[in-house]
Amino acid sequence: RRAEPARLVERADHLAHDGRPVAARDLYERVVREYPGDPARAEALWGLGVVQCDPASPFRDYRAGYTTFGRLLAEHPRSTFEADARRWRATLSELLAREEEMARMRSQLQRLKRIEVELERSPR
Repeated sequence: RRAEPARLVERADHLAHDGRPVAARDLYERVVREYPGDPARAEALWGLGVVQCDPASPFRDYRAGYTTFGRLLAEHPRSTFEADARRWRATLSELLAREEEMARMRSQLQRLKRIEVELERSPR
């Protein structure tokens, strides 16, 4: 018989697999919050990070996923998820850097468009 936290994580895994990420997230977060010393907490952090990074998730948040995988590595450094969590963090770090770069470029483009409009309006 599995302990309650492990059963909750298993249920959350099934919910995530069945396309119910919000319910899965809630269960993962419950395990993380209510069972800090239980080994199932590492599994819950892993599942939470995966759900946060799912492109189809209604609350997809790559920055939150990066943070969650970081917590997993910090709090459970020798878990079975260590190597995969490190890979996720490296990938997410690159993705977040590219998103920031794109945001800067969009801002510069908007500024250049405003300058162009001002130049077109000014007398020559």
